[in-house]
Amino acid sequence: MVDELKAELSSRLPPLLSENLVGEATVLAMFDVSVGKKKVPVAGCRVQKGQLDRRLRFRLIRGPDTIWEGSLAALKHHRDDVQTVKAGMDCGLSADGGVDFRPGDVIVCYEEREDPQVTSWDPGF
Repeated sequence: MVDELKAELSSRLPPLLSENLVGEATVLAMFDVSVGKKKVPVAGCRVQKGQLDRRLRFRLIRGPDTIWEGSLAALKHHRDDVQTVKAGMDCGLSADGGVDFRPGDVIVCYEEREDPQVTSWDPGF
């Protein structure tokens, strides 16, 4: 019966959100690319660690501050649209919402996971 109560209490707890770092890139240069009639800012980057995956979440870090969090509008390698870019490769990326990239910025790719909480309640008998 105690195990059933623990299971019930655990199921009512909100899940724990955790971040898993997937990759990291450094902005080397900025470009403006024409898409139709408007110009889109594109960051030319080199992947330093892991890989960048277009389907995951991204964070732009400038110095100690987080400037932007969100998803990418485009990820390209040599003018080809790609889903992932591995360490040591160069890529161009543009973000949703017209983010102001600068050389030296760090772009972090991460995935968010929801892990269920488990109660540590002990009835004491």
